[in-house]
Amino acid sequence: QWIDLYAEEVLGLDPAAPMMGFQFLPAVAGDAGFRIAIFPTTPHAKKNYSSRGYRRLARSLVAKGWQVEFVGTPAERDVLQAQYDGFTVHAFTDLKGLVDFLCSCSIVISNDSGGGHFGSLLGLRTFTITRRRLDFTWRPGFNSLNRVINPLFTFKWMGKTVWRPFIPLNRVLREIPTLVRR
Repeated sequence: QWIDLYAEEVLGLDPAAPMMGFQFLPAVAGDAGFRIAIFPTTPHAKKNYSSRGYRRLARSLVAKGWQVEFVGTPAERDVLQAQYDGFTVHAFTDLKGLVDFLCSCSIVISNDSGGGHFGSLLGLRTFTITRRRLDFTWRPGFNSLNRVINPLFTFKWMGKTVWRPFIPLNRVLREIPTLVRR
């Protein structure tokens, strides 16, 4: 019920619509070992890591041999495409399309949002960027390949928590190997 409510309210999907062909997960794509999906937004802007930080991370991953693609909602697609020029941006109108795409990936990087939970549910290696403290326990974690990336420190400035500049992206980069394609 929680997933249906989330899919309806946050992703704008109709959980009552028939999911043709969704009885079994699709086969993992042959090139999934080279693809990373980044979900750069959440319904709550204060939870979003910076687009500049995600661009820097994406470029670093491409330099390591990865194919990086961004995912958002249909309403966000044009804005995300402008922010991540030069990268493919996906927006799915149904849950099956999203799951089919994620089965073509091996890693998901996201804010504390649905993208990371879906990636974890599908058994993918998942990195979740959050402003929460180190003792934050990310749930639901459906597999043991989940990593939560917290800021090194935070502080309050004019009533707002400042955290984005202190996310250690090198923790993500250290855990993702350099690929050598043949």
